[in-house]
Amino acid sequence: MLSAISGLSALVLARTVQAGANLSDAFGSTLDKAAGNSYNPATTFTGTLSGVIYIILSLIGTLFILLLIYGGVNWMMAGGNEKNVEKGKETIKEAIIGLIVVIGAYAMTYFFVKIFGTN
Repeated sequence: MLSAISGLSALVLARTVQAGANLSDAFGSTLDKAAGNSYNPATTFTGTLSGVIYIILSLIGTLFILLLIYGGVNWMMAGGNEKNVEKGKETIKEAIIGLIVVIGAYAMTYFFVKIFGTN
């Protein structure tokens, strides 16, 4: 039963990809010509810098989410040991503070890129 479902889904996905390829062949060259002189923010210094900053902040945010999970697991697995419970609580508290800082930095970066990167 499982192999029949996976085989059917593979056929459906293959048809979807094939239709996308045909569409891009039909309109790709026209769109490339039309977009030839358009503004590409990734090629500007501000666009490149903001992209790098967004990636770094996303990775740091992911790290704090993982720390939050780690603290929760420590707390759950403490087994009544007060030292491990406190360690888990502190890890969760520090991870939440870190997430707030990262979200604030992300918001400030977005704000400044919108203000100074529009030229």
